[in-house]
Amino acid sequence: MSVQVQQLPLFPLDVVLFPGMMLPLHIFEERYKTMVQRCVRRGTPFGVVLTRGVVDGREVPYDVGTMATISDAQRLVGGRYNITTVGVQRFLIRSILYGAEPYLIGQVEPLEPLDAESGEAHVLSAQLCPLLDRYVELLGTVIDRTFTISPYPDDPMTRAFLAAILLQVPNSEKQELLAAQRVPDLLRLELALLDHENMIMKFMAGYREHLPHLVEATSGVFSTN
Repeated sequence: MSVQVQQLPLFPLDVVLFPGMMLPLHIFEERYKTMVQRCVRRGTPFGVVLTRGVVDGREVPYDVGTMATISDAQRLVGGRYNITTVGVQRFLIRSILYGAEPYLIGQVEPLEPLDAESGEAHVLSAQLCPLLDRYVELLGTVIDRTFTISPYPDDPMTRAFLAAILLQVPNSEKQELLAAQRVPDLLRLELALLDHENMIMKFMAGYREHLPHLVEATSGVFSTN
């Protein structure tokens, strides 16, 4: 089977976009104003990639990113844009064309997750739900908000991407999730992360619950009088 390689405008950002994830952006740099204008006019996607930084004056992205379609675009004064994008499909960068356009152009290969409907994936995705429920519950306690996930997507791949979107972990760890080739491997990474994060969240939630009592108990210690 031949590999489908295509050219895709690239937008290096300090964020990891997953399929199914919404990402609002304010576009103000001239090169990306040009890119967005062309994508809006042509109805084509661009690629969101986590940046590694600038090396020798060139932006260097990670190899795996996600195609983003523009679901809404508002053109502002001076050619700036407020846009809403949605992650569609992961891709692998085979090479980057520097200098062809004011923004980066990637030669990319769309990535299809492997073993998405395997028995292994279904078993692991079932294990994911209670851990993710607990994580969301603890996160809500820590930041004093209520979250619900109902119903869960049926297929393991969509469920795995949902977990990846919800996890509040460093971008380096999110990038590892995005780059996982097999859905069972992605789910295993998420199960390990949720175990670890739930322990941290449980401690933080407990500390937050006791914080008012600690403040009350020490309120007479400090005084400006």
